[in-house]
Formats: sequence, structure tokens, C-alpha cells
Amino acid sequence: MIEMENWLKMRAQLSGEKTALYFGEKSYTFQDVYLMAEKCAERLTELGGGKGDFIALLGRNDVETYVAIHALELIGASTVFLNPRLSPLEMQFQLEDSGAKFLMYHSDFTTAVSRLVVPATSFEELEALSGAVSKKNRNRTDRYCLGHVYFWDDGEAERSLANIWQSLFQRDGIYA
Repeated sequence: MIEMENWLKMRAQLSGEKTALYFGEKSYTFQDVYLMAEKCAERLTELGGGKGDFIALLGRNDVETYVAIHALELIGASTVFLNPRLSPLEMQFQLEDSGAKFLMYHSDFTTAVSRLVVPATSFEELEALSGAVSKKNRNRTDRYCLGHVYFWDDGEAERSLANIWQSLFQRDGIYA
């Protein structure tokens, strides 16, 4: 387990106006990403997620998934990344093996999720929640685990994961 200070919060404070993410024709600053992740974190807390929980994520290579990863970090949860090319049986094994409290997913994967035995919330359903949980009452931390990665793959997930790690450790002009 790798622990570090809350990187995104720090980056938003130190260089919030700098670009954190390019996606398609749109770019997002560190402050943009932090504010989106904070909103998502409040909604995850409303669902019962918090420090030390394992929460599964079945997403696409998109802004929603990127923000969800940071939101999970903000509440101190560990991310269990699921590969959409796995069979439902393999995903179910990972969910059970990790002890995932619930699953967040992109609606493109609704059919696969319907075959799983786990509480699940789509990004769209998550967005509809009020997020009215008080920050003071949130079970969060300034230190967090970056994640637990479970996958069987042909290498594509490894390349995607490398991109995530690179964005997490980006420093002014220096890349991990």
C-alpha cells in the first residue's frame, strides 16, 4: 500500500489554474478536477463509502472515471479497478475477494453489472444524489491508499494504469 499526502488537494492549492487533464477538445485545471472530485466524494459518502472501504470501479477511459478515482482517494477508500473485458464470473470473484462495499460503473456496462451480486450505482445515479452530507461528518483523511488493482488482462489495462499513475504524479513539467 502506498500512502501519500492528498495529492489532488495539494495540487489544486499550489497550482489550481494549471492544466491537469486533456480529454478530447476540453481541458480541465487542477482546481476543476478537485471541485468535481469533491462533489463526487460527497455523494460517495452519502452512499456509505469512507476511509478504509474497498469500492469497485468499472469505468471507461473518460473524465467521469478519472474524477471518480480522485473522489475515492478524497474519502480514503481503496479503488478496486475492474476490467470490462472480464466475464461476470471473474468480476464477481474480484468483488468478493477484495470485499468491495459497492460498485460504481459507467452506464455502458449496465448489462454486465446486472449479472453481479453487489450494490451498484452508475455514474448517472451518483450524479443525481444530493451530496448533502456535511464535510465535517465525512469519514475522510488527508492520507490515503492509491488503490488496489485487480485485473487479468492482455496488457491494455497496464497501459491505461500507467496513464493514471502518470497523471497522479505529474509535477510542474516532471512526469513519473
